[in-house]
Amino acid sequence: MRLSQYKNPKVRREFLENELGIKLPFIQKALIEDEKNIKEVGKVFILKLKCDACGINTQEVEIEGNKKPKVEFKVKNQNDLKKQIIKSSSAIIKIPELKISIKPTENSVGDITTVQEFIDNLIKYIQETNEISSNEYKKSEKLLDELDAAKENNGNITLIIEDKEGNSAIV
Repeated sequence: MRLSQYKNPKVRREFLENELGIKLPFIQKALIEDEKNIKEVGKVFILKLKCDACGINTQEVEIEGNKKPKVEFKVKNQNDLKKQIIKSSSAIIKIPELKISIKPTENSVGDITTVQEFIDNLIKYIQETNEISSNEYKKSEKLLDELDAAKENNGNITLIIEDKEGNSAIV
């Protein structure tokens, strides 16, 4: 059920606290709901919530139709890098060839990005991780090489998104 269906601020707050687990000491300051129509999945709703009083700043996505709890996508060429990733905040993203599994945290947000941007962000995250041992450093260098190869068509990777609510897709 979408948050926009709750017109009364008190009911919206109860929905946020009870359904989404977001605790708000005050009624939220900014709630923005956007909608995109994506041919392969239908309407995608983007909910952005920002509260100056409590500091919460989060985003979630919800797919209206064609929901699948698991999506697999093989990145084989440059065109595949342009595909969109719709990822909810509760989704797990895996790249089995690289033994990567990205699990959601309490700070995870829903997002719409491209495969290229996802790989670039993953590379940036690995590069910015400073506190690693020399053995982990060698592993991270190998990961970076393999991710760069995937971007340059010298290696294939598979993206798997697991989302029990079905609010994630690659299109």
